[in-house]
Amino acid sequence: AVATLSMLDAVSLARLGRTSRHWRGMPQWSEIWFLLGVRDFGKQRRLVPPGRFERFDEAMLVADVDWRLRYLRFIAAAHCPSIEALRLAAVRVAQSSLDLETFDVEEVRRRLANELQLGQDFLSLECVEQLLEDASTMRVLGGRGVMPETPEPPRTIDAHPPPPPPAPVGAPRPPPPA
Repeated sequence: AVATLSMLDAVSLARLGRTSRHWRGMPQWSEIWFLLGVRDFGKQRRLVPPGRFERFDEAMLVADVDWRLRYLRFIAAAHCPSIEALRLAAVRVAQSSLDLETFDVEEVRRRLANELQLGQDFLSLECVEQLLEDASTMRVLGGRGVMPETPEPPRTIDAHPPPPPPAPVGAPRPPPPA
């Protein structure tokens, strides 16, 4: 039965889980959700509470992970594919009539969650405060979307830079790394 269940997609597996407590009570139930997440998300990073970007399998060594819930959170985070998308959303929220001197962090968190179509628990208050600092810096720079170099990355946000854009057609290729 486990081999057959591991071939199901998430929708089918969730439907099966709702039909009977027997399925959810299987010792392999959590492992099946883990394997499904690894298959569906691979090495891509998604935003997870409290405001970090992680790979699905990064919690593999954490005891008592609810892999089904983690899978659902990875699906829900599809509207925020990168740290840059998160920063730009914070800038849009900050520019939409928020006074950065008298902001309410809870209100900013609520607006960010609405804009990115995330649950309210995806961003910690510390994460939102860091994003507002970034947005304030971007406003000072004229909102050009360019972040200044910072000496240390934010503590609550995993700031892995996106891969460089592809070179234009016909441009010379850079030499391979040594």
